[in-house]
Amino acid sequence: MMSDPRHVYDLAEDISPSEISLDATTGFGTSTRSMRYDWPVSATLLDHRISRAIKLPNLQEIWVEFTFKTSPSFSLNAGNTAHSMAYKLLHVLVNVPGRFGLNFENNKTSCPNAEGPNDDYTNMYLSCSATGTMFDGAWHTIRYHARLGATDFHEFWQDGVYKGSRTGNTSASFMFDMRLGANMNQGPAQAQSNWWGKVIVYDKDPGW
Repeated sequence: MMSDPRHVYDLAEDISPSEISLDATTGFGTSTRSMRYDWPVSATLLDHRISRAIKLPNLQEIWVEFTFKTSPSFSLNAGNTAHSMAYKLLHVLVNVPGRFGLNFENNKTSCPNAEGPNDDYTNMYLSCSATGTMFDGAWHTIRYHARLGATDFHEFWQDGVYKGSRTGNTSASFMFDMRLGANMNQGPAQAQSNWWGKVIVYDKDPGW
């Protein structure tokens, strides 16, 4: 992710490369680089997609750590309140309908909610609560862990704070790709951006 991401697109889930760029002046920590998504004004487009996909080697368990920030004026409705408001921050796709994921929903910006594959959506849904907003122009760190098996499981941390876990039973048997962003449920009525800094994907427990 520290080189130009537009040069390595190879999956159908890589959406809108013209709106993804290498930002050589903005980085997390000591880095001066990040990957930037530029959301254009698109008030009538109800499902605006910008996404970067990372192919996984059919895993049963994954740990993801990433840093993320938005422009200070970033919003889920971006001035357009006529439709549902959600941003799919991180999705891990599995081999049945549905996915694991972290989503900002219903104009709540303090922290994302976590969902499991949709054939056990209820048991694996984790509603997150916090004060303030993550859309404040500062870097934030998310850690996410998901596991398939006899009992499916996922959990996440936000800025070092453990947000909880959920268990359930689905028919999924492997995870095959991970998406950084997937879509915003409506096109922004104002231009805005978000940045991805450090992104690390583990297939073994990193010891969090």
